Amino acid sequence: MSQGPILRRFTRDSLNVAIQIRDFKTTVTQLIAACELLSVIPELLADQ
Repeated sequence: MSQGPILRRFTRDSLNVAIQIRDFKTTVTQLIAACELLSVIPELLADQ
């Protein structure tokens, strides 16, 4: 069995999850900055 399709699927899935995490972190940072989300951390640390 060829590893090509498996590697392509793994890469695609990993990229999609990384994009979702990036988008989530961006949204959370924006909500904290707009004071629409309560947080126990400073805004500057929200993207870490």
